[in-house]
Amino acid sequence: MSTMHAFGTCATVLGLTLMARSSISERSPLTAVIHQEPQKKPRAGHQNRVEGVEKEVKAFIAHYIETLEGGDEKAIRDLFVADERFAWFTDGAKSYATADDVLAGMRRYAGIKFQTTVSEVRVVPLSATLASARSKFKTRLTIPFADDHEYGGVITWLIEKASPSGQWRVLLGHTSTPGGPPKRGEERKKQNKR
Repeated sequence: MSTMHAFGTCATVLGLTLMARSSISERSPLTAVIHQEPQKKPRAGHQNRVEGVEKEVKAFIAHYIETLEGGDEKAIRDLFVADERFAWFTDGAKSYATADDVLAGMRRYAGIKFQTTVSEVRVVPLSATLASARSKFKTRLTIPFADDHEYGGVITWLIEKASPSGQWRVLLGHTSTPGGPPKRGEERKKQNKR
């Protein structure tokens, strides 16, 4: 049996060329062919800068987690830009507008030990001084006189490198936390009901 091919509509979407190919045969009346356009190779210097930003931002994220867990207020303030551009959102709602707001939120959980791990960290350098990053996270709360609580989700950051210090700081952040942390006292109430 012979087959004749006729290429019809062609569209480029996100760097992929999609071509609808009709095939005149009894078995396959219509087939889609995906052809990826060749990507331009980045210049060596550009690639080194990108890798440098990725490495710096991943190191910053590790420092960020360690600093929040450590509880040193000055060090925590230094994690965030200190102007009106800063905002942190939780599950779509604005939670914090300043580093002091972050610290006040942390004080609500005084006496509770936080231990956070991140995984699948993905960094997208936007420039030499700006990057977006996202990762999965899992936080374990060790609560005195109650059961430990775990929750997790995804954290997204927009991180800026400050001049002249060269220190990375959070400009914007968002956590998506299905099942999030318990409200203060919630775990104790559960314990008392047992």
